[in-house]
Amino acid sequence: MSKIKDFLSIFKDAVLIALFLLLICFPALFNGILERAGFTEGSLMGFSWKQKAQQSKEVADSSQQIALQAGLDMEQMQQRLDSISKKLVTLSATTNDPAVENITQSIDASKAQLKISKMELRRDVQVQQKKLNYIFKDGAAITSKN
Repeated sequence: MSKIKDFLSIFKDAVLIALFLLLICFPALFNGILERAGFTEGSLMGFSWKQKAQQSKEVADSSQQIALQAGLDMEQMQQRLDSISKKLVTLSATTNDPAVENITQSIDASKAQLKISKMELRRDVQVQQKKLNYIFKDGAAITSKN
């Protein structure tokens, strides 16, 4: 009976060592297995792991590019509104039409809203960048627990 216990103990230790070596040599394989099994996060020897962290980073990077493009588009819109506003000021000096004054006020309100939107977008991009920097320190998807 003690031979069976010894064999099972040695077999268990060998399997654990083999799994550990495979985990170190083929982490992507184990990541895929864990994802298919439904694990979303785990902890091993002081390191935490989260499912699909790299894909999330790619989506976040893509959304940042879209946000930056939106910021550039907003800047162009601001320049166009400024140009139109200057033309309307010149036009309002030569006419007494109340429609020109209404359009000027509407453009001024749009410029103010655009300025607020640009500041909010810039702030949101900065917050997202800080979060990404925290999650992916040195480009790694695994963070150490202290």
